[in-house]
Parts: sequence; structure tokens; C-alpha cells
Amino acid sequence: MLEKNKIEILKKRLNTCKFSKLDCGINNLKIEEIYSLIFIYSLAEFTAIDISFDNCLVNKAKKAILEAKIKSKLFDRKIKEEPLLFISCYSSFLYEKELSEIEKRLKKCCDSGADFFEIHIDNFHLELFREKIELIKEYFPSKPLSINLSRQKFSNSNMLDFIKEFKLKIIKELIIEVDGNEKQNNSYPMNQTLQTISTADIVNKQLIRKDIKFRKLPILLSGGTNQKTLELAKVCNVPFNGITVCDYARQDLKKFLDQNNFDDFLKTKEYLDKIRNLKLFSKV
Repeated sequence: MLEKNKIEILKKRLNTCKFSKLDCGINNLKIEEIYSLIFIYSLAEFTAIDISFDNCLVNKAKKAILEAKIKSKLFDRKIKEEPLLFISCYSSFLYEKELSEIEKRLKKCCDSGADFFEIHIDNFHLELFREKIELIKEYFPSKPLSINLSRQKFSNSNMLDFIKEFKLKIIKELIIEVDGNEKQNNSYPMNQTLQTISTADIVNKQLIRKDIKFRKLPILLSGGTNQKTLELAKVCNVPFNGITVCDYARQDLKKFLDQNNFDDFLKTKEYLDKIRNLKLFSKV
């Protein structure tokens, strides 16, 4: 697929509020688990797959996507658009690694087929890793950059100031992923979902609706996201452009694979239909 087409697909899905992303986490899953997740969510035609900033994982992801494309005809519909591949790391990782090491990784990942980059912000001092961001932009020219933000690490005002600085001084084409921080509090999924939607609400009210420069800034909901997220966002009247599924996807697939495997066609189809029927989208 041409790079221009990938950007068009991304923007179309964001603009129509039908963007779905599977987040495989950063260095916290075994390769076999990642492969299974990517395989089934590619079959389910998710817009994007997000993996750690690692060339070995990019190669593994491409193999899983290829297998899904080959087998998709067995499951009622052929995959028309293969998922976009995001690679992610923490901002602290960018700060700690030498520029030469970052460039080496970027070259390998891009050569292997990575499409977009996402930074999970755990240090809001931009100048500490700005040089590395400029390098990332060189390897992903004319492409939006995604940043993941959590209010666990930011006050409301710091978060808004960070977004402003990033968009106005670093890159205009920006995607904001707000994180309910599900990894920190898995016992209370509704609290995680509320935190995610509350964060999105702050960005919407204090930035997007107030400043015309941010009017088209896309927001993804992440952390505590599941089939109930859309319902809650509608009740709270919080608009968003897409959803990233994280622990929900991992835990749910683990339950399935504990009792089944993908060689069982009927069980796999039943599970695939369950993912396809998740109500993740609708304009609020």
C-alpha cells in the first residue's frame, strides 16, 4: 500500500469517528500473545495495530497480518485494508537512548513496514527529547504523530499546555490518545473508563472548542476501554474520533485461548464475530 494511501485511510477513519486500534502494550507481553492478538484483530478489520518500538516485533506483526489476510476468506469477508502499524515507546526511552541508537531502530522498523509512531509521554519536559522527535519526523515525513497522555502524570493545566506546545512548536499533524491508566487499576474498569472520558472532556472543552487552531485535533480513548465506553461517552456528551483497546483485548483473548485455539474454525469464527460486534463507534 502506498504511503499516501495509508495517510488517507488514517485521516478518513479519524474524521468519520471510526478509528479502532489494538494496543499490544510496551514490552509487557510474550511474542506468541502479541502474534495471536494481531492475527485475530486484523481479521476483525481494526484500523491499526500498536506494538513496541522493536524491529523484531514489526516483523512478527507483519507475519501475523499476512496470515490474517490469507485466512480472511474463510471467515466470510476478505480483508480490504490491512491494519496500519504503529510503533510506540515512552518519552523517557527517547531521552535515555543515544540519538544513534534511536536512528538505528527507526531505520530497521521503517524498512520492515512500520507506518506511524506514537510516544507515551511520561516526562513532559519536551526539550529533553525534542531532538529525538525531530529524527522521528524525518523517518515518518508528512505523517501525523500520536502522543498518549495520562492525567496520572499531568495536572489538567500541564496537560493542555503540553498539547499546545507540541502542536504549535513540534508538529501540526497530531493525534491525542487519552489514557485512563487501566494498567494501574484493573480492579475498577468503570473508574478507568470514567477517567479516560473525563480527560477527553477536558481536552474538548478547554482546547478544541475554545481555540480554532485545535478544532480538528483528533482524540482517541484508551485505558479502561471496552464495549461500554461508547455508551458512557454518549451519556456524558463527549465526542471522540476513535478507540484504542488494550487490556480488555488481551484479557478477553487469553480467556478464549485458555479453552480453545485458532485451529477450531467454528469457535474462532464465533470469537471473531464477537470482536466485530463490539459497539465502539458512533458520533456523540
